[in-house]
Amino acid sequence: MVVDRRSTPVRIGKWIIVAASLMLLVPVVSLGLQAILDELAFRRADITDQLVRLGRYSPAEHFSFDRACTHSVGEYGNAELERRGYTRLDPTTAEDPDMVWPLVLINDTAKTYRILYGRENEIVAPGWVCNPHVTLLTETVDGRMRAYVAEARGH
Repeated sequence: MVVDRRSTPVRIGKWIIVAASLMLLVPVVSLGLQAILDELAFRRADITDQLVRLGRYSPAEHFSFDRACTHSVGEYGNAELERRGYTRLDPTTAEDPDMVWPLVLINDTAKTYRILYGRENEIVAPGWVCNPHVTLLTETVDGRMRAYVAEARGH
C-alpha cells in the first residue's frame, strides 16, 4: 500500500482552518441569536402599539399582579426588587431611558415582577403612579399622544 505523505499535512491544514472558522463563527452566531431573542422579548413587552391603536391598555387582561407602577420601583430602581428576593419574569436588556418608560407589574404573592414598556417618542410617559389597578388610557395634548392612569384620575 502506498501512502501519500503530501496529503496528510494538507488534511491537517484543512482541519485547522475548519476548527478556527468554527471558533470564530460560533460566538458571532451566538451574539446574533441573543440579539434577535432580546428584540423579540422586547416586542412582547412593548405596549406602545396597543396604546396607539386602541387608546388603552389594561395589564390585568394579560397578567396577574398585585400592584403596577409606571416608573422604576425603589430607591435603586428595579434592582431593589431583586435585592428583596423578587425574580424578574421575561427579562430583556433592551432598555433605553430616552426611548422607553416602564410599567412594572409586581406580584408580591409569588415574589416576581415583569416590566412592560411604552415608547417615549410615540407616547409621553404617564407620570409616577403605583396602584393595585392600572388602566392606561391615551389623550392628545399639544399634538402629542400622552398616556395616563385612569384610576389616578378617578375614571
